[in-house]
Amino acid sequence: MLTVPQQAWFAADGKELRGSIEPGNKRGQACVSVVAHQGEAIAGQAYYDGTKESERPVVTQLLADMGMQNQKITLDALHLIPLTVQTIHQKGGLYLVGLKANQQILHRSWVGGSSVKVADYERQDRPKRGHGRIDHRSYSCFAMNRHPLAPRWQASGMQTLVRVVRVRQTLAGVELSREMSYFVSNALVSQQRQADELFDAVRQHWRIETVHHRRDVSLGEDRFRSSQPAVGRLLSCLRSIVLNVVGQDKVKNMVARMEEFADKFYVLLQVMTLKNVL
Repeated sequence: MLTVPQQAWFAADGKELRGSIEPGNKRGQACVSVVAHQGEAIAGQAYYDGTKESERPVVTQLLADMGMQNQKITLDALHLIPLTVQTIHQKGGLYLVGLKANQQILHRSWVGGSSVKVADYERQDRPKRGHGRIDHRSYSCFAMNRHPLAPRWQASGMQTLVRVVRVRQTLAGVELSREMSYFVSNALVSQQRQADELFDAVRQHWRIETVHHRRDVSLGEDRFRSSQPAVGRLLSCLRSIVLNVVGQDKVKNMVARMEEFADKFYVLLQVMTLKNVL
């Protein structure tokens, strides 16, 4: 779908097609997307049946099929498994993957240790106001070469731990919540700019959620009901094409743009022709 530049950042994540969930089932068809951090273009996608299959191998295979294992990939903690991170590392790519307590040895060794160690690099972003509160974000990174990794991780190239602290306050300064998140990477950090790149990648990863929101709110993906997997997957692919085509024009109101296409079909044909879709 997208011409991939050399060594750019992409986020990979799955989204359930809720309209495909049949009575009696908790899961339905799901779509895995790879989205560019810059511009939010959908570089590729694949599908799996949530009642029978797992997101993990689908992401790994999608990256392989697209030849993107040599890119810079952000992933949530579900994908912190040796196969995924080792493959990216061995292909010359970079990964930044969430670390949670279910990875007990890594979490205990590095998260516990980071609380008493001085960070190698730090950054504190300017507070952001919105929704009646103030968000403060601070970042720290630590070299992971102070202790040996368990054998299962030794081929992963894991080198850096990133800690993100997010504090939410009322406008009056009363603390509402404090969250700490952790990520691991095979990136070797020896300068502040390299640390800043990882800090930015943590924040940019959630752009994929913006794409999911557009699929649901602007294009009504979850409202579409179908018990036929092929139909749901086809329409999901078409929505991705729409998002990429309309996204190139940086349209602020996607719904209004879609209504214009519906009212003036010739405008749609012109746009599709200019974008080399037709």
